[in-house]
Amino acid sequence: MQNTYHSMRLITFIFMSFMAFLSAAQDIHFSQFYASPLTLNPALTGLNSCTYRASAIYRSQWRSISSPYVTIGSSFDMNLLKGKLNNDYIGVGLLFTDDFAGSSNFTSMQAMSSFAYHKALGKYHQISAGIQIGLAQKSVNLVGLTFPNQVNNTGTAYDPNLP
Repeated sequence: MQNTYHSMRLITFIFMSFMAFLSAAQDIHFSQFYASPLTLNPALTGLNSCTYRASAIYRSQWRSISSPYVTIGSSFDMNLLKGKLNNDYIGVGLLFTDDFAGSSNFTSMQAMSSFAYHKALGKYHQISAGIQIGLAQKSVNLVGLTFPNQVNNTGTAYDPNLP
């Protein structure tokens, strides 16, 4: 039994390591991530002590470069039917984010809607599940960017006429 347990742990570790090498992503991020709960986890939608919550957050990164990275986010969420479903309730919300990255003007804009269900497990405990769906639009401006293949054959001068 002990040998099977260790084998399963090893297989799980190898599988997760393999998946880590195959996955790649760059999400928006905030230093004060707790100030934007809907970007953190959709299950946090409507999970607050008041009826509704609105938040706005702004981050500027690497201000010393000519085009700093700027990320903006805003959200609104509320809980519904609180106290009417045997201490269970639902949460609904909206999230908007806009991310501008560097001199390429790489822009990532998202509009998301969130839904969560909060199940009471007693007076002081609950479990929450959420889902978030939305639209994303990404764009980049290639004018003004330089690439390694635009350096001439001698490797010393930049030639913007090279493809």
